[in-house]
Amino acid sequence: MPSVYRDSPLNTPDEASFDSAMAPGTPSTDAPVNDGDWFLRLISNNRFNGLYFCQTDGCLSREEQATLSALTENTEIPLTILAVGLSPDINQPAGVNPVTDPKDMLKQRFDGQPGTFYLFRPDQHIIARWRDLDQKKIETALNRATGRS
Repeated sequence: MPSVYRDSPLNTPDEASFDSAMAPGTPSTDAPVNDGDWFLRLISNNRFNGLYFCQTDGCLSREEQATLSALTENTEIPLTILAVGLSPDINQPAGVNPVTDPKDMLKQRFDGQPGTFYLFRPDQHIIARWRDLDQKKIETALNRATGRS
């Protein structure tokens, strides 16, 4: 059974309320995604990963595009982002991958309200989560998780 690191100084404490057991320091749960794939397989890439629940189904606003692009292209720490609700037919920033949630299990298990962002370590443990997409907070959490701050 995976260890829980709730009190780790590498985690970023919650700023908002969540109706989910997927808290900083806990290992991620799995869920079916896309067409026959699994969430944990998608974040098993030896990188930091983000899970973003789009504010509007199918597309990203200019602000979301700019923030996600900056996170995946301009950080010292490689980051891949899975965007729930993003249409694969839409042009997305590099490093941002659309994910379908056919049974709404990700949404339920992560309390994935529109705009919610989760950050995962390479070992699939959650290190931070927010109700809004904030580049500075995400970069600060990445730096904390890697001992840079």
